Amino acid sequence: MNKWINIFKTGTHTDSAGRTRTWTDNDLEKITSYYSQRTEDAPVVFGHPKGNDPAQGWIKTVRSKDGILQAQFAQVSDTARIAMDNGGYKYGSLSLTPELKIRHFGLLGAVPPAVKGLGRVEFRDDGGLTVDINFNEPDNPAPEEPDMTKELEAKLAAAEKKAADEQAAREKAEADLKAKDEETVKQEAERRSADHAARVDKLIADGKLLPAHKDKVLAFCEAMDGENGGKEMSFSEGEGKKPLTEHFLNFMADGKSHGLLHEFSAPPAQGEAVTEDLTQYV
Repeated sequence: MNKWINIFKTGTHTDSAGRTRTWTDNDLEKITSYYSQRTEDAPVVFGHPKGNDPAQGWIKTVRSKDGILQAQFAQVSDTARIAMDNGGYKYGSLSLTPELKIRHFGLLGAVPPAVKGLGRVEFRDDGGLTVDINFNEPDNPAPEEPDMTKELEAKLAAAEKKAADEQAAREKAEADLKAKDEETVKQEAERRSADHAARVDKLIADGKLLPAHKDKVLAFCEAMDGENGGKEMSFSEGEGKKPLTEHFLNFMADGKSHGLLHEFSAPPAQGEAVTEDLTQYV
C-alpha cells in the first residue's frame, strides 16, 4: 500500500542524548534530497539497535510536505505488525546521521519518542504501516528555544553591509582627494605655462629672443618642469633656491639684445664715418 506516513516534523526537539535542536523546512528538504540519492533503503527496526538486528520493513521513499516528513514503507513483517497490534510497540522514532541521512525508523516500546505529538504507530489489516498523527502536545511541553540561526544571519548581513559601506566611503574619499590633487597639479601647470609664455613674449619684445625660437624655448621650459618636478636650485650664495626654469628665463632676460632685432639708424652720408659700436651684435 503506497500510503504516505508522517515520520518526523519541524520544531524544537530533544533527542535521546539530551541534545536540543530546532528543525526547519530546509532540514526536511535536505533529508529528502539525501534519501533520493541513496544506494540502499533504510530499514524499519525495533527500537534503535546498535548491532545488526533484522529489518522489519523498509523505507521506500520520503517527501517533505507542510513541515512534515512523510514516508512510504514496503515489506513490513508480520512480526512488526503483530507487535504493534498487541500494544508492545506504540510509537515510532526516526534516526539520522549528522549529515541528515536516514539510518532507520525505529518502533518504540518502553522508551518514549524524542519527537512528541506524532501519535501511535499502528499496523492495519492490509499490512500497510500507518501513523496516527496528533499535533496536540503534552500538557506541559518544554518551551521551544528561539531559532538563533536567523538572528545570527541577520547580524552577519548587517556587519557585512556596514563593512561594505565603510569601504565604499573610504574609496570615494580617496577618489575625491586624488581628483582634487590632480586638479591642483593641473592648475599649477597651467599657471606656470602662462607665466613662461608671458616672460618669453617679453624676451621677444626686448629683442633678446627671436620669435621663431619662442616654441622651442617654451618646450624647453616645460621639459625642465616635467623632468625635475619643480625642483629648486641655487647657483650663487645668498640668491636663494629657485626652479630651474626661473634661472633659465632670468639668464635669458639678463642677456644682451639680439643683433638681428636691432633697429639700425639711417645709413651715414657719403664720406661720414660710422660711429656706432656693432661689435655687440657680432
